[in-house]
Amino acid sequence: MPTVSFQRESHSYEVPNSCSLLPALRELGKELPQSCLKGSCGTCRIEIVEGIENISPADKKELDTIASLLANYRRIKGDNLWQNKNIRLACRIKVLGDVEIKLLD
Repeated sequence: MPTVSFQRESHSYEVPNSCSLLPALRELGKELPQSCLKGSCGTCRIEIVEGIENISPADKKELDTIASLLANYRRIKGDNLWQNKNIRLACRIKVLGDVEIKLLD
């Protein structure tokens, strides 16, 4: 089973292959910020630190939400801090292998 680890945390989680990340972690007792569960609010945004190749490709809805998040972040914060990061939505991705993630503000 793939392992999901969080940057700066010692505990990692084994999740079923090809599972949706957010519900799989919730089932294991790890809660992530979430709201709509449809990929349109962006509350469950994460950065894939390692193992991006082990995550399902983003669909149009996820790409649109991430583009909106990046634009708003740039407008509010005045910089492109997230621009070159592997930002994804935990409610939309499927885990295909080991990954390390980081929660984003």
